[in-house]
Amino acid sequence: MSSPRLREGCSLRPKIESPIEPKFIEEEPSTMAATHNEALPNSVGFIGLGAMGLPMATNLANALPQGSKVYVHDTVGTPVDEFCTRFPDMAVKCASAKEVASNSVCCHQR
Repeated sequence: MSSPRLREGCSLRPKIESPIEPKFIEEEPSTMAATHNEALPNSVGFIGLGAMGLPMATNLANALPQGSKVYVHDTVGTPVDEFCTRFPDMAVKCASAKEVASNSVCCHQR
């Protein structure tokens, strides 16, 4: 099997007309959070607790500081119930994705 031929002047790489200049935030070390836990929000939302979502939400819950809330929703109730059983003080079961988004500072959809 032969490889496809490109017309003259064609490239497999996309041509970028206007590159985006990266912007860096310059902060004094004293204003940055001392630990990563201090920089995390108090309430986060997670939509979709399937084969990938449940382990991701579990890692997130383990990384959050005490007193945080994780608002969760999935179309299948079993993984949501499992997550709420693992984290009874942290997990909040929501009836819809809209409820997750309205209650959380940061939301992840898987």
